[in-house]
Amino acid sequence: MTSVFKLNYLLVLLFALIIGFSERFIGSLHMPYGSVVLNTIIILVLSIARIVVPKKGTSLLIVSIAILFKIYSLGLSNCTTNVLLGGPAALMMIGLFYEIFANVLTSDTFFRYTDFLIVCILTVYAAFSVFGFMNIFILKTWDTSRLMQYIFIRGTITAIVSGIFSLIGIFFVKTFKDENFIRHNPNESNEFMG
Repeated sequence: MTSVFKLNYLLVLLFALIIGFSERFIGSLHMPYGSVVLNTIIILVLSIARIVVPKKGTSLLIVSIAILFKIYSLGLSNCTTNVLLGGPAALMMIGLFYEIFANVLTSDTFFRYTDFLIVCILTVYAAFSVFGFMNIFILKTWDTSRLMQYIFIRGTITAIVSGIFSLIGIFFVKTFKDENFIRHNPNESNEFMG
């Protein structure tokens, strides 16, 4: 295994642990609009991971590891079906939709910040909608007023905040990555800068 390959796996584990610890810490606070904060952190981490480890499937791998961490921290003996399906399913939906939209809308050869902004917004609305409908029709724990509040109020806040934070995070990571590449490899062209 090459050192770049090992580094990519270590970064994936690091990103998954950041999401897992965020789930554990913010989930234990029981704060209002905690889902907005938590989903913003998840989308920010997935956006940064997409820049640092630009491989297809990275988002799904990160989220899968974070789900294992979440299930382990919940403790299977004390969980109801709704709790066991709710959190991990929401996390998987965010990772799945982020992966789908990032693969469709972003390019490996040409970078645009607006592509990542659109990915963040579409991910939030798709994941919030599917999760809301799952809570109404499968788990039968929500009514339609809670669904509308979840999608259109919390979803909109999450889309705006995660889009802004993701753009800021991507800007700093991309700037740092490009400057380090040029500094350490002065005779090679940077694949992002041309």
